[in-house]
Amino acid sequence: ISQNAQLTFATWANEVRKLSDAFALPLLDVAEAQYQALSNQIGEGAETTAFLGEAARLAVISVSSLTDATDALSSILNSYNLEVSKSREISDQFFKAVELGRFRLEDIADTIGNVTAIAAELGITFDEVAAALAVLTIKGNTAAQSQTFLRTLMLKIIRPSLNAAKFLNPKSIPRT
Repeated sequence: ISQNAQLTFATWANEVRKLSDAFALPLLDVAEAQYQALSNQIGEGAETTAFLGEAARLAVISVSSLTDATDALSSILNSYNLEVSKSREISDQFFKAVELGRFRLEDIADTIGNVTAIAAELGITFDEVAAALAVLTIKGNTAAQSQTFLRTLMLKIIRPSLNAAKFLNPKSIPRT
């Protein structure tokens, strides 16, 4: 569990207890989130604890569960191949999107990776994805509808239909 023996079991247990106490979160929830962070390949050893601190902060300020915050943050870090040190920045962007949009973190926590994996391929930043989600939901779409719309739009950019390809680059389509 400690990835290359960087931390002892006693150290892991102590870190879980500290996070639980610092954020008034149930001990078992913190242990579950710690497991999820490790399972999601977020950092090694002590980095995982730093990541969980940011996830706990996001959970508290967005009134969501630690599991949802862990899933959401890890999805973004993995989609964009970011270091754990970017967790605060991503956490802040999530909070701003939740604040400005009409959705909760729990609405997108386990599905946001379906959007951001494609966005990262296209060079679309998470800040842009978060802003789009906020705008689409504030206009009356659900979080699920908004994510589906964004994902479909990005897939159409990657694999345009014949008509879209003609529109995007009319000289590249052979004429019959």
